[in-house]
Amino acid sequence: MPGDSAAIDDAMVARLTGDPQLQALIPAGPFFDVAGKGYTGFTLLSVHEHASIGQFGGQAFERTVYQAKAVDLNTSSTNARQAAARIHALLEWEDGPPPLTIAGFDLLALRRVERVRYTEPDAANPDARWQNQGGLYEVITAPVAP
Repeated sequence: MPGDSAAIDDAMVARLTGDPQLQALIPAGPFFDVAGKGYTGFTLLSVHEHASIGQFGGQAFERTVYQAKAVDLNTSSTNARQAAARIHALLEWEDGPPPLTIAGFDLLALRRVERVRYTEPDAANPDARWQNQGGLYEVITAPVAP
């Protein structure tokens, strides 16, 4: 029986929640898909793409690409850039213990596959800018054998 994919979402949120360095830069979040009203700096997660790959009549592994980014209402990109670097440090996995504990899954890979950086004008104030920086992170998991 396949694992609950929402557990992967939960693990990503847990990884970015409560990190003192990230909270010092961007105090709100992480939010999934849409931030709460009134925040001017927050971290945001969303599922960019997902595939469940079967093998031998069952689920062999899941590949989920998340967008993880810092969003900051600021004319300067410095704060968003520093927060994006912290997000990267929390998520990029090359060696050592896995950065995520996922109920029902083993983590096979977690890596940034694309950088995200863009600026948007604020709808209410044309002189204000929303700085968006982070990345697309590929998470590959396999369900834990029963």
